[in-house]
Amino acid sequence: MNYKIFTMRIHLFFFISIILFTSCGDGSQKSKQQTQGKGGIKYGGMFRYNETEFLKTLYPLSITEVVGHRIVTQIYEGLVGFNPKDLTIDPMLAESWNVNADASVYTFKIRQGVYFHDDKCFKDGKGRLVTANDFVYCFDLLCTPSSKNNGFAFMRDIVKGATVLYTARQNKQDETTARAAWGVKALNDSTLEVTLEKPFADFLNRLALPFM
Repeated sequence: MNYKIFTMRIHLFFFISIILFTSCGDGSQKSKQQTQGKGGIKYGGMFRYNETEFLKTLYPLSITEVVGHRIVTQIYEGLVGFNPKDLTIDPMLAESWNVNADASVYTFKIRQGVYFHDDKCFKDGKGRLVTANDFVYCFDLLCTPSSKNNGFAFMRDIVKGATVLYTARQNKQDETTARAAWGVKALNDSTLEVTLEKPFADFLNRLALPFM
């Protein structure tokens, strides 16, 4: 092959490569400023995820397979989450928390200014402010017998009154007594209190699991 032609092809290859790498970027600095918030949070755009395994559901309480957990960790936020660098606990929808002396009562301060996405389930289709009562509702769902609820093991004999409430519902009994012993309360719109059956210092790690 002629040396000059070979050299031109090499130069052309690198030129095309530079164009491809440039086109794979996320645009101008102005674009980055428009889509990135404080703390590195990105707003809008499209989330793309490659997965070779079968996906059954994205409903958190129904997920039992690893692939589902991998995906929902990229979509949903709970009270706390694992830091991907060292697996320490990071604040998420709870901006802070307090734990009593024997690790049996956890009090969470809910992050302010967080809204649900717009959806027809809300009044006028407009997403409302997230409050502590929304977390009470989620804990309550975990104690509801259902073919779609595979998360009760998270609560059983750990959160105060969870087993009593689940059993009452399972046997279609009156829930008054069970409710009196229920350990999940919204002290106000921004404060959630969770009381456990007994001291459990690993509770925050359980909360960081994908379905919470």
